[in-house]
Amino acid sequence: MRLLSILAIVMAVSFGCAFAEVSQSIEVMPVAREARNSIQFDLSYTRWPDFFKWEQGNACGPVVDQNYSNKRRAPTGGGSNARPGYFGYWDDFDPNDPNKQIYYYVPQASEYTTLLSYTFNFADEGLADYMNSAKISVLYQVRLEGEIFVHGMIRPHANWFCDGFTGKSWQSFEKGQAYIRLFVNGQPYGSATVMTIPRGGVSTIDYKVDPTIGGDFVLEGPFNVAPYNGKVIVELKVYNDTCMNLNSPAETSNIIFEVSPTG
Repeated sequence: MRLLSILAIVMAVSFGCAFAEVSQSIEVMPVAREARNSIQFDLSYTRWPDFFKWEQGNACGPVVDQNYSNKRRAPTGGGSNARPGYFGYWDDFDPNDPNKQIYYYVPQASEYTTLLSYTFNFADEGLADYMNSAKISVLYQVRLEGEIFVHGMIRPHANWFCDGFTGKSWQSFEKGQAYIRLFVNGQPYGSATVMTIPRGGVSTIDYKVDPTIGGDFVLEGPFNVAPYNGKVIVELKVYNDTCMNLNSPAETSNIIFEVSPTG
């Protein structure tokens, strides 16, 4: 018994390398996720069309054309005209030339509407240790259809645009801009992407135009995840700066993002 014990000690000393601890790092693989719009997304027009022609003898027509055409829509009784009971409009001027009127508008963050949203939970995905160091690559594609909305070709009541508005108008739906922006945990990220919505033309019936645009971003931590319980909420938002209603049919817009653990 004693001999066996001594032999065991000698073997342990002689072949100590056989008992050395071997450490091996386990690679944590990136996690890829996709979000699509499961239902149609709709966004109302924010500008009036160009009221370029009226029935002959209609004194209201030139007033509407001069004051409303292509301008930003305001609530009834609001905006630059601020007339109770009347549809409103906003006048916009060049910041560098207060006498020069402009027909584009750069929206504030609060004016965007969410098209797509996805919540990534680091703990649920097995990446709790990387929530402050991960890199997130975001790839998106947005399809928007511009839909012509004819603004009352015949409206016989006086307070629609101006006194005595009766009869028929011809309206032109000019091209405009849709602003697309990424938000991360409620805050805008990067710059807005601008999509041009093609001119709808002159119309008395509804029809559509349908451009598609894509883009990509790389988001790098640390992310402000504490108020969101270890989550990153990625939203794709849109602002419609056109005289057309915009919609994204179901399953035509998406966000693909890959979360790579680093650090």
